[in-house]
Amino acid sequence: MKKWLPLLLLTALFVLFRAPALLNPGFVNSDGAIAALQANRMLEGEWEVLHWARNYLTSFDSVVSLPFFVLFGNTPVVQLWVTVLAQLTSAWLAWSMLARRLDPWTALVCTLPLVFTTMAVNIYLFFNIRQWCMALAMGALWLVDRAPASSRPRLLLTSGVVLGFLAMFVDLFAAQLLPGIILFAILIALDGKWGWRPLTPVAAGVGLGVGVVWLLRTAAHIHTARAALDLTLIPRNWSLLFDQCLPALVGSKVYAMEEAGEVFVPQPGGLMALQTLGAIVFGLALSSGAALFFVKRIPWGLRALGAMGAGIAFTSLFGFLSSSTAVDLLAGRLLLPVVLAAPFALAPLAFLAGTPRRLGLVLSPWLLTAAIGGWLSFGAMVNGPLPRRTLRGAMTEDLAVGEFLRSKGIRYAAADYWLAYRLTFILGEKPIVVPEASEDRYPKWRAAFDREELVAYLIHPSASSLTSEAVESSLVQRELRYEKATVQGYTVLLVHQR
Repeated sequence: MKKWLPLLLLTALFVLFRAPALLNPGFVNSDGAIAALQANRMLEGEWEVLHWARNYLTSFDSVVSLPFFVLFGNTPVVQLWVTVLAQLTSAWLAWSMLARRLDPWTALVCTLPLVFTTMAVNIYLFFNIRQWCMALAMGALWLVDRAPASSRPRLLLTSGVVLGFLAMFVDLFAAQLLPGIILFAILIALDGKWGWRPLTPVAAGVGLGVGVVWLLRTAAHIHTARAALDLTLIPRNWSLLFDQCLPALVGSKVYAMEEAGEVFVPQPGGLMALQTLGAIVFGLALSSGAALFFVKRIPWGLRALGAMGAGIAFTSLFGFLSSSTAVDLLAGRLLLPVVLAAPFALAPLAFLAGTPRRLGLVLSPWLLTAAIGGWLSFGAMVNGPLPRRTLRGAMTEDLAVGEFLRSKGIRYAAADYWLAYRLTFILGEKPIVVPEASEDRYPKWRAAFDREELVAYLIHPSASSLTSEAVESSLVQRELRYEKATVQGYTVLLVHQR
C-alpha cells in the first residue's frame, strides 16, 4: 500500500487544484461545447470521423466521452470531469514511467508540474478537446518504456511507435510529440537485449505508422495546412512567446480568467522576484534533460527519459515560433507539450538529487511559481486560497434565459459564436442557438433556424461582437417585427420571421 501512496497523493492534489474549474462548469465555451453536442448526434446515429467543421481534428474526444454521457448525462459538469480524467490519465502514465526507475516519492515530485498548471493548460478544461489525444500519446511513451521488461519487447516497442502516429491522426497537434516518441523508442532499443539490428522494431513502427496514418487521413480528408510551419514567422512569434505565452505557461506572469478573456494581473515585488527565479529554474530544469544525457553515471533509461522530455519541449517551442496560429495570448495553449514533457526532462536531475526532499528543494521556486500563478489564473473562480462559484460558472443567467425562451415557445435562437453552442449545450438543446454572422459548425441547425417562424436573438455583455443596436438595425432594414426583453444579463429580441 505504501508504494501507491504517492499516486494517491498525486490524484488528490490534481483534483483539488482544479476545484475552481469543477465548481464553475459554466465557463465552458462554444468550442468545448461542440464535442458534447457532436456526441449527442452520435447517439442519434450521426457518426463522423472529423470534429465538426475542423479538417485537422477528429471526433475522438466525442467518442471517448460517449460512455460517460450515457451513464451520467451530457452536461457541463460531466464533461468537465471527463476532461479532468483525461489530464489525470496523462499524469498517472507519467508517474508510472518515472516510478519504474526512481523512488515513487521522487517520481511524484517530478510529476508535480502536471499538477500545478496555469490557465495556459487549464483552459483545456473548458474546451474538452485534445486531452484524450495527449493521453494517447502518453500511452505510446508508456508502451515504449515497458518494452524492455516485457516478454515481447519488439511487439511493445513497435506498438508504441504506431500508437504515437495514431495520436497524430487523432489530432495533428500530437505531431509535436511524435519526434520525442521516436527518439525515446530509439534510445530504449539501443539499451535493450534485442540481438543484432536493435532498431528494427522502431523502423517497423515508423513504417506501419506512416502507412496506417496515410490511409486513415486520406479516407477522412484530413488536411495539413493548419499544421504547416513558416520560418518567416519566428521573429513575430518570438516576442509573443517570451513576453506573454511562456511566462503565462510557467506562472511568472499571471493572466487571470475573466468573462471577457484572460487579463494580466500585476503582482507585488516579492512575488515578482519569486516568479523570476521560478522562470529561471524552469528553463534550467527543462534543459537539464538534454545536458545530463552525457553523464554516464546516470542510468541509461533515465537519460533516455530526459532526452525525450527535453526533445518534446524544444519541438513544441519551435512549433510555436513557426506557427501561423500563434497570434495572441490564447496561443499559450499550443505549449501544452512543454508541460507534459517536463516530468521526463527532470528524470536525470532527480537521480542526481538523490532524495525527493532535495529534488523538491531545487525545484521549489518553479513549483511555487506555477502553483501560485496557476491558482491566481483562475481569476474570479478563486477568492484567496479558496475556490468560489461565480455567476457565469453557476450558469444562473443562462438557465434563466433558457426558461424564458421555452416559455415563449422558442425552439431556435441566434447569438455570438462564443455564446451560441455554449448555450445550446447548457440548455440541453432546448432551444438550439446558432451563431450569428459567424461560422456554422452544424449547418442543419442554421437551416432549421431560417425555416422557423418565431426565433430569438440573444445579446450578452460577455460577447461584445454582437450588439443589440446592430441586430435591431438589421431587423428594421429587413422589415421584421420584434419584441425586446431583458432577462438578467441577457437582451432578448423575439423576432417574427414570417
